Amino acid sequence: MWQYRVFILSVTIFAAVIGCSKSGQTPVTLSGTVTYKGVPLKGGYMAFHTDNHGIINTTIDQDGHYEVKLPTDSIKVTIETESFNPDKTSPTYGPQTAGGNKASPAKGEAAMKSERMKAEGKGGGEGGSGGFGPPPKEELAKRYTKIPQKYAFKETSGFTLQLDSGKHVKDYELTD
Repeated sequence: MWQYRVFILSVTIFAAVIGCSKSGQTPVTLSGTVTYKGVPLKGGYMAFHTDNHGIINTTIDQDGHYEVKLPTDSIKVTIETESFNPDKTSPTYGPQTAGGNKASPAKGEAAMKSERMKAEGKGGGEGGSGGFGPPPKEELAKRYTKIPQKYAFKETSGFTLQLDSGKHVKDYELTD
């Protein structure tokens, strides 16, 4: 047990040292609103692709607002809403699909229960009641707005940033 505590303490100290170093700082707070055709999005995700710090993600709330802490870096921004598409189907993974083989027609009890819940609009998870999994289908339908696919890719979104430290407000207006 003491080895576990020493390990946790070591990881915490290491994270604090890295977090306090110049390369680990995130001195920029960026916030704003994302709209499509003048109407705020009701849900979605934004990804900030940095040159030196990887990808930093944030969500778009029901009012189209977002807020994120970023490093001072050259950044490309992507926006996607397909995660909120209530009609989007997710692939099923399991032993039958390993190695690229298609799943067998026989389904286990868990898969059948998940499909029943999805058919009933319950999302297949407990997302609507504070648990894990996607929100219920009705909630997804309320929050989903289809936007052009070009905004989901850093090569085609057309959004770039170079920020100085401090607080910044940047609104994004999406069009066709």
